[in-house]
Amino acid sequence: MFHNEGYALFIGVNDYRVFDRSTGNAAGTSDLEGSVNDVVTFWHACVRMGMRPENLRVVTSPRADLARLPGATAANLGEATEKGVREALGWLADKVAGGRAGLMTYSGHGAHTREKGLLLCPSDVSGAGFERAIAFAELRTLLGNAENLTVVLDCCHGNGAAADARGRRPLTLVGAAPPGALRDDDLRIGARVLAACKPGEVTQQATFGGCPQGAFTWAIGAVIEQWTAVEDDGCVYLTLSYGELVRRTRLVLGALDLEGTPQVVGEPGVERLAVLQTGSRPEETSHTPDAERQVGQLDGGMKNYRIYTLKAIRSQDPTNPIVLAQVLVTGNYPPAKYKAQTEYYWVSNSVPSDAQSIQVTAVDGGSLPSGSYNLSWGQITPWIGDRMPQQGSTNFIYAGTSGAPTFGLNWGLTYDASSSKWTGSIRWYDTTGANLFGGIKASHINYTATNNTAPPAGLTYKAEKTWT
Repeated sequence: MFHNEGYALFIGVNDYRVFDRSTGNAAGTSDLEGSVNDVVTFWHACVRMGMRPENLRVVTSPRADLARLPGATAANLGEATEKGVREALGWLADKVAGGRAGLMTYSGHGAHTREKGLLLCPSDVSGAGFERAIAFAELRTLLGNAENLTVVLDCCHGNGAAADARGRRPLTLVGAAPPGALRDDDLRIGARVLAACKPGEVTQQATFGGCPQGAFTWAIGAVIEQWTAVEDDGCVYLTLSYGELVRRTRLVLGALDLEGTPQVVGEPGVERLAVLQTGSRPEETSHTPDAERQVGQLDGGMKNYRIYTLKAIRSQDPTNPIVLAQVLVTGNYPPAKYKAQTEYYWVSNSVPSDAQSIQVTAVDGGSLPSGSYNLSWGQITPWIGDRMPQQGSTNFIYAGTSGAPTFGLNWGLTYDASSSKWTGSIRWYDTTGANLFGGIKASHINYTATNNTAPPAGLTYKAEKTWT
């Protein structure tokens, strides 16, 4: 587990009913759907990089659901009113003073006036003059000299407030483009600023994998998962430069015809710095994704978790199958106590001697595994939407005691979309003559997902079953 001394503040505003009432619009006209989801995305990313929950703050409207924020308590949460945002900014400024690494994200509407310049819009922004909005010039003052603070802005500030032909709304409360005088250097808030678009452009929210989000936030999340996190004396950063992050997010958004030109603004040479590093001397980064990847993956379904159950069908009592294993695959917002985008396995102690076939069932949601099996572990395996597992993939899973492998599971999956059925075979290996997995206590778990992998030395082929 990383030891990360960084601090972060996440701001997300969906609720703009105060603004609608003040301008004579129907309640909900200006509301957004994905800003609070953006906050959840960044929370999970920071927790995975080792930031302690007590070092994170969330201000949202409506109030965020604690169940979606692993490790959070009520003390982490606040309301995204002007008062709540200003207080949270003061907290962050105090924590990142002296050079500590920090992150601030904002998802919601932007705006501008000629007098105040570019603006962030809290939930109680009001009127045509955007009372209670927070000007970028004020943000610079509130955040002070935060030399290692990264700011992510998923908003725009004008040039269109109507939805496009696909119904995707720009993240602005102003229809007119900011005048040129407001575009020069106005985005320089922290030392490193990642903006969804240039002033005068628009950015949008859309639905990804059934979840509304800011398109920029979604693209950032998709990109950063593909690079490795590195720990250096309490500082955790990515082997990904700010310049490469911006380039990749542009490619992702452009491929989906989403608006906006992401950019990075900051100190000279900011493009070469590693994401979330401290100091101004660039850490080593990679131009290509270098995070470990799984060859195969299981589909997490559409309800944020899916449970796969493997049962042995017995010749003596075919109507009462025996549960061999269950796999819980989580989505972005899993049940309490489980990590997002993770596979959890529960494996039985034994296989009945009269097993004729293996039945695999998959249920979205449903009853969680009871934990009554003798082995469980989690393996982080990113997946996207309702993507199916790789056809015919073979995954080898084995445990070891004193460094030596003691048992293994090798399975192949094929899914027939026309019949909605799984077919394939499963093979067991172990080093004992007893029942499969019988009484073995593993000191460590290794998980590989390489096609056609041979079992580690010392494991003996025990059985092969088929399932339909």
